[in-house]
Amino acid sequence: MLRLPDQPADGTRLKPLREFEADGHFSTWHGERTPSVTTNAHILEALAVTQNREGPGDNASLATMVSHWLCDQQAPSGAWVDKWHASPYYATAACAMALHDHGGPAANTAVKRALVWVLDTQRADGSWGRWSGTAEETTYALQILMRCSAQPDEGCRTAGASGLRYLRAVAADAPYEPLWHDKELYAPDAIVRAAILSVLARARPHFAEAR
Repeated sequence: MLRLPDQPADGTRLKPLREFEADGHFSTWHGERTPSVTTNAHILEALAVTQNREGPGDNASLATMVSHWLCDQQAPSGAWVDKWHASPYYATAACAMALHDHGGPAANTAVKRALVWVLDTQRADGSWGRWSGTAEETTYALQILMRCSAQPDEGCRTAGASGLRYLRAVAADAPYEPLWHDKELYAPDAIVRAAILSVLARARPHFAEAR
């Protein structure tokens, strides 16, 4: 959970963030030409934390603004894409989880569409991936199934169990596929490994083991 330092509940905490407010969203840096959906998903989570601690104030209106913008950026398929990562599973996990937790009823349709996209794009071996099945992308798909379906139906449980079996089999296969954008694609192995381990530690209670 995000934890922010104590500050007066007078809007002071939001002042640095407001400097990056753009046309219905937030920019990652001043002068940014292509806004990032994952940046805004993380901002939605941060706004929710400060709202819980300080009361609604400007947080509620800003969170509504960001939620609407994120929903508008969703592709017809139900996925999101972002400039920091080659895979839509990375961006979709960030956006779907933030909207599920903090987007309110208006975001329900977008979250459900993301769930359907995840279920529809699972590979025969239980994995997920843009070009081929990977441990990292399977991890993001499982995160979506765990966080965005409070009472997963049989389809989610079966898909999750199959994905979990795949992930257990390949989790130690570092170095991982290069999917992160810089001047060329790269893989931050420690970050990816941490995400994989967190899912392996938490996923089993969510999914029925497939027969």
